[in-house]
Amino acid sequence: MNFAAPVAAQIIISVTSAVAYLLFYVGKPPSLNRTIIKTLSIAALAALAVIMDGPLLLVAALALSALGDLFISRDGEAAFLAGLGSFLLAHVAYVALFWQVVGGAAALSPIFAIAFAIYAIAILRWLWPHLAEMTAPVCAYIVVIFAMVVTAAAAPLALWPIIAGAALFALSDSVLSAETFVFKDKLRRWTAPVIWSTYYASQALIAAAFICPHFSV
Repeated sequence: MNFAAPVAAQIIISVTSAVAYLLFYVGKPPSLNRTIIKTLSIAALAALAVIMDGPLLLVAALALSALGDLFISRDGEAAFLAGLGSFLLAHVAYVALFWQVVGGAAALSPIFAIAFAIYAIAILRWLWPHLAEMTAPVCAYIVVIFAMVVTAAAAPLALWPIIAGAALFALSDSVLSAETFVFKDKLRRWTAPVIWSTYYASQALIAAAFICPHFSV
C-alpha cells in the first residue's frame, strides 16, 4: 500500500488547520468553525501517527489532546474541566511513552527534577489565590505535566524534539494558566497566539520524534 498520499493529506490538514486557527480564530469567541479547525489540527496528527504505525501511546496522547481542544474551545466551566481532564490523561500517556524511551527512573536527572519542581511550585503559588474550586484539578494537572517534562528531559539529545516539545507544552500551559486564572482573559490579544503557537509546535515536535524516519525511537 502506498502511504504517501494519506500521509501528505494529514500533514496538510494539520498544518493548514493550525495556521488558519492562528490567523482567523485564535482569541475569538467560541463557534462551530473555530472548534472544528482547532480540533482538526491535532486530530490530523493523531491520524498521521496511526498511518505511520506510531506507538499506541502517542496516538492516545494526540487523540486525547484533540478531545481536550474540542472541549476547551467551548464556553463554560464544565467544558473547561472536561478539557483539563482530557489533557491530564494525554500527559499521562506521554509520561508512559517517554518512560519507555528513557528506560526508567535511572535515567532521570535529580537536578533537573528539583529545578523544574521549583518552577512548578512558583507557578502554583502565583495561581493559588485565584484558583478557588479549581485548586484540586489544577494541582493534579501540574503534578502530571511535571512528570511529563522531567521524563522527557531524560531523552537522548538525538531525540531533541521530545525534549523541545515537552518544554513548549509546559510553556504553553503556563501562559494559559496565567491568562485564565490571573489575568482573566484581559491579555488574550497577546497571550492567545503564544499559547496556540507553542502548543501546536509541542505536539508536532513530539509526534515527529516518533514517526519521522529521521529519528529512531
